[in-house]
Amino acid sequence: LCVSCHASCVRTCKKCQKTLSRKEYCYGFQLCDTCFDKCDRRCRQCQALLDLRQLHWGTGVCDTCYETTCSDSGLSRGVWAAIGAQFVFYMAPEMLRPGLFLRIQSAGYKPDAPHVYARVQSFASFIAMMAPVFMAWFAERQGKRMAYCGICLAGMLAASVFISEPSVVAFALAWACITM
Repeated sequence: LCVSCHASCVRTCKKCQKTLSRKEYCYGFQLCDTCFDKCDRRCRQCQALLDLRQLHWGTGVCDTCYETTCSDSGLSRGVWAAIGAQFVFYMAPEMLRPGLFLRIQSAGYKPDAPHVYARVQSFASFIAMMAPVFMAWFAERQGKRMAYCGICLAGMLAASVFISEPSVVAFALAWACITM
């Protein structure tokens, strides 16, 4: 559901069908306070009483039992995919960084390679600090999915500019997009 449709949904208790208050709904159990107090909050394995901070697992077991039985199954494929994506997003620009100076030196940008390298890195840092402001505004107006697609598109375009022979300004902008 979109945000406005989700906000307009009637939220009722799963057990007694009473309309949930905003406070009751934010816990995510879909139970009113009365039904929540009556429900079984004991660990399914050791029968220990679960406190509120242990209920977030949604497994029905205490932290101790969760650590001994549930965590042995390893990480899901979705978690591994997220870890892999983060690895690529953060590692790829860092792997390109040593070649950046050599690329600037071979392109013959003026005045000299160390100055241009410093300017490109400074510009990329500036863009990295300013991009979240713009992206937050864009995500608020267009949605998270469009913001993510925009970032991916900017990275693809920057990579295509980066592999060509651009001017020093276009080169710096492409590097900034790749590293943000």
